[in-house]
Amino acid sequence: MDILRRVLYISAFLSLILSGHLAGAAPKALVVLIPGFGSSILHEIPPHDLPPESVSPYFSATVAGTMIEAGYDVLALKGMGSAADFAVNGGRAISQINEYMLRYQGNPPPVYLLGHSMGGLLSLYVTNEIGFEVPIKKIILLSTPLRGSKVANKIANGIIPLRLAEKAAEALSGIIDLRGIVQMTTPKVDAFIAQLRLPAGIDIRAFSGVQPRNKLILPSWDAPIQSPLYIPFAKLVGEDSDGVVGLSSSLPKTMAIPSIGKNRLMVQSEPLVAELDHEEQHMDYRVIEDLFQTDEVDFIDQKQREFYQHMIRCWELPSCMPVGNK
Repeated sequence: MDILRRVLYISAFLSLILSGHLAGAAPKALVVLIPGFGSSILHEIPPHDLPPESVSPYFSATVAGTMIEAGYDVLALKGMGSAADFAVNGGRAISQINEYMLRYQGNPPPVYLLGHSMGGLLSLYVTNEIGFEVPIKKIILLSTPLRGSKVANKIANGIIPLRLAEKAAEALSGIIDLRGIVQMTTPKVDAFIAQLRLPAGIDIRAFSGVQPRNKLILPSWDAPIQSPLYIPFAKLVGEDSDGVVGLSSSLPKTMAIPSIGKNRLMVQSEPLVAELDHEEQHMDYRVIEDLFQTDEVDFIDQKQREFYQHMIRCWELPSCMPVGNK
């Protein structure tokens, strides 16, 4: 892909996001795409004046476009710290959501929060903070470590005790905010969820990607762009996963989120699992096509599109019937 094509592609993506939805009928809902770890890491590494064509949006045009084609308005959050404290990133998310809601002039559609990985925990944080003012009706958790991240556990407890890791992250927060990594450990996630009090009646769905285990690095991986990078993480997880988050954490058999009063919101772990690794679930590979010189880009793009099409059909139903997407 030459520079001109790349610029045109990203311009089309930005136009799609800025326009929000297809002209015509009112949107079914506003889907807010909340990024996870690494959401802005390319912007945080010097030099900060990277040209637009060198920075991939966290959520691809395929993800946003699939939702817009299905009749949804889309807001893709940006400017989030790559591993910042939940309150820091949550505050940034709330500011962008509140600003976008002004477009509806007092008559907003239902709001669906779709968070990938750590972004799913941020969606719970946001709902806890503004769920009584903003009409949040669904929370879609995509490969979110609801039982904590085994990778974060190994980093925090295997290398440095959790308490010291927390203090170190706090001390470094003025330079680089790594508190989000500590907050994804199992004790911290458990404590975070326990203190939530979400509005009653919100539909919470959990989906995930997965990669086959015990395959050679190349060429047998279905997507040789990113998967080899996840082999060390997958070993740390030690179970079926998308290379980063294990299915026992992203798709728990039973999971309840505290709601107002004595109510609890049950997380519906859906049987829709795609053979997409952690990055393939959201990343725009076309932007880095020349760098990797791979013929897998169209294949990943098609699998990504199919996954989100299935996901949309699923969340529009009271419960999702098992569908294969492998």
